[in-house]
Amino acid sequence: MEKSVKITWIVSGTFIVVALIIVFGLFQFSLERNVNTISSTGYSEISVVPDKVSLHFNVETSGGDSNEANEANSLIVNKVISRLEELDFEKEEIQTTNFQIYEDMEWTPSGRRSLGWKAIHSLVLKMNSSETEKIGSAIDRGVESGAILSYINFELSSDLETKFKAQAIRAATEDAKLKAEALAEGSGNSLGKLVSLSDQNFGYSPWIAYDSVKDATVPQEMDGARVATTIQPEERVISAQVSAVFKIN
Repeated sequence: MEKSVKITWIVSGTFIVVALIIVFGLFQFSLERNVNTISSTGYSEISVVPDKVSLHFNVETSGGDSNEANEANSLIVNKVISRLEELDFEKEEIQTTNFQIYEDMEWTPSGRRSLGWKAIHSLVLKMNSSETEKIGSAIDRGVESGAILSYINFELSSDLETKFKAQAIRAATEDAKLKAEALAEGSGNSLGKLVSLSDQNFGYSPWIAYDSVKDATVPQEMDGARVATTIQPEERVISAQVSAVFKIN
């Protein structure tokens, strides 16, 4: 019994010693890292011209019950898709972004009152931003079929987004190094090797070119050709931010 107790104490003691060594080593590493390093944040902005435009349509219908609202909605959606296909758009290019059916209610002094059922189907169509004439025709076809033009976004294709993201992050990294060198020299040291580098932020999201609710400069009753020629792609800014840690000598 005493022998097993001694073994247990020896094993426990060994674990404690090892744990203390690890903790002390990490503390020393952290201390040295903080004393002998310098941190900087790099930032960059680059101008890009969006190569894609997305048209966002809503189809809203009402009915006495969910089936009635849904059937009315499906008729309009199918008509919108059919009319857009006449412009040589593939069915796969016309995507559903949202679909919901719900009972519309209002509150009265005597309680809730049903106003019937609503169905909302949101569609998006993407194309090259240079296709001004086709953009106008697509708007006309959608609206004439019973859809509402909700908003228009200018976007980057996935290839361009990847390209410009890499470009912006490289520029931000160079900015971080330049700042670190200035900090090191200002403190009477020289910049050493890079310890860590992390991407903090990439500032890109589609740019709204037209919003039927917020944008009063392009009325909803405008025909598609006029909307398309009024809204033209132009240079937009995307940004990147990185955080870097360097050794100092």
